[in-house]
Amino acid sequence: MCVRTVLKVIVLLVGASAFLVILHLGPAGGLGKRRQVLDVLSLADGSRLCLLQFRNDHWLEAYTVALYRLYPDETTEATLLGFEDSYWWFGKLRRCKDNDLIHVKVWGHVACLYNPGSKETFWPGGDFEPRKPSRDRTGSLARDLQRYKQKP
Repeated sequence: MCVRTVLKVIVLLVGASAFLVILHLGPAGGLGKRRQVLDVLSLADGSRLCLLQFRNDHWLEAYTVALYRLYPDETTEATLLGFEDSYWWFGKLRRCKDNDLIHVKVWGHVACLYNPGSKETFWPGGDFEPRKPSRDRTGSLARDLQRYKQKP
């Protein structure tokens, strides 16, 4: 092989490796914020849903993703959606047009659904058992999220 071909292969391998690291760890390569709000959605009862991801301590098990429901009285409910996950690119909360469900999306695909009435999260295809949230009455997360603007 000639030197040019070897250099092309090396550049290709380095580029592919960098791409995979960024895909897994996110745009900041895992060096950004420890807590990141992916999306916020207001509900009819005055509560807000917040999709958050937290950076874990180990880079192979990069992120934990949770759905929080913040009530006007500052009580909070949390549901774990993903643990030891890669970065949730394009994480969004979207209302379903046909019913009252909220679609939790990643990469444009529905990762799970949240029912605001029953407060239950469930996964398409039944990959996991439906989950009810745990309740946090301290209000610490609600106070922590005051700086984030409420999306319509």
